[in-house]
Amino acid sequence: MAQRHADDAISTLAEIMVDSEAPAAARITAACALLDRGYGRPVDQKAMLVLRQETDLLRQVHELPTDQLLEQLVSLAREGALDEQIIDAEMVTSPQG
Repeated sequence: MAQRHADDAISTLAEIMVDSEAPAAARITAACALLDRGYGRPVDQKAMLVLRQETDLLRQVHELPTDQLLEQLVSLAREGALDEQIIDAEMVTSPQG
C-alpha cells in the first residue's frame, strides 16, 4: 500500500528540499531521503572491507582441490576451531573418505 504513495512522497520531499522557507534541517533531511532512495545509502567502508576479506577467503576455499580442503578441515578440527559435528570422524582418520 505504501508503494502506491511513492510518487507523492518523493514529490513532497522534493518540495521541502527546494522550499527556501522550510527550516534547514527539514531541507537537509528531505535531500538525504531523496539521495538515499535514488542512489542507496552510503556503505560502511569497514563493513565492506570485512565482507571483501570473507569473500576472498571463500573464493580461495572454493578453489582448493578437495584433498587440500579436507586437510585444512581436519587440521582446524584437531585445533578445536571447528565443531566436531562438522567433520565426520572417518574423514579425520582417513581424508580419502
